Amino acid sequence: MTVKTSNKAALKSIANKRKSKPSSKTAKPSKLKKEAKLSRTLIPSGLSPVEWQRGLRRQFGQAQSFVVENVGNAPIFSEFRVSNPQSKSHYRVANRGAQVGDNECNCLDFTTNELGTSKHVELCIDCIAEKAR
Repeated sequence: MTVKTSNKAALKSIANKRKSKPSSKTAKPSKLKKEAKLSRTLIPSGLSPVEWQRGLRRQFGQAQSFVVENVGNAPIFSEFRVSNPQSKSHYRVANRGAQVGDNECNCLDFTTNELGTSKHVELCIDCIAEKAR
């Protein structure tokens, strides 16, 4: 598949914004680069509560084994299905950009947390960034 120039730029932009990325469509904890683990109970100094909560969601998304499947027509800004084989649950993620609030997820956490992200959204962004590398 040929990637259009604008999509290549978007992929590189997303890749540059991510520090640790899953290595394949199925994100497995053992395959991820380690970054400092955030505490679930104490806000690290230097992070706002919102940044801390977004980081926790990124961390939770990387720690679980999800399967990410692109069910849309575009390679980047598309619809994704994120499946958890353990719980047999599936979530729909609409990826529209790398900024907070650009994306949507139909999970309960996304609809209630007012952060503009969820572990499913963060995982999709990481998977897209991995493809850019």
